[in-house]
Amino acid sequence: MAGVAVEDGNEHLEHYLRELQRITQAAHITLEEVYSDSWIPNFVREPDHYIMALHLPGITPAALLPPLAGKALMRISLKAWQVQPVKIRPREGTIQAAESWLDASTELSQTLVVSADEDDGHAILSGSTPAHRPTERGYSTEHWVVGIQLEQLDGEGDYQASETYIYIDPRGGVGSGKRYTPSTFARRGDPGRWQRIEA
Repeated sequence: MAGVAVEDGNEHLEHYLRELQRITQAAHITLEEVYSDSWIPNFVREPDHYIMALHLPGITPAALLPPLAGKALMRISLKAWQVQPVKIRPREGTIQAAESWLDASTELSQTLVVSADEDDGHAILSGSTPAHRPTERGYSTEHWVVGIQLEQLDGEGDYQASETYIYIDPRGGVGSGKRYTPSTFARRGDPGRWQRIEA
């Protein structure tokens, strides 16, 4: 009987982990450009910043709220980096400046607000992107990376975690029709610390 109980427990754990991974991989980010008032047309200048919206299909804002006594069904934490992409000398084709990552976890997480999607009610975390910064190589950051850690409460009252990362190059597009999705890539620089997002 003990062997069966352990096996059942493993099966339940594997189920939670599979479901959590499925939800994590469904996460995606959209960008909206924000411009200040100016006589200069928007199409010839850079946005002042972007509104970044992290969509979490399969999770509602209510799932992130703890009850009066007990734990929330889901917890979410984020990491973020501003990325200066590699710079290449046009003529020689050699590297002029290597890729550089600057931790921006605190700056991004402090701007995020949790809301519900108007169509299906899934959770959305949205806020302003931090202003780009110069790196020690003299170039400014241009891209972002967002790390997402989801924790789901299992039947034993413990949290099971899954994480994924999304690389964002704004030149890839903006608006609701362009979704930046999880992918695999080499992560560099300071590993950063997870920032818990409160609903």
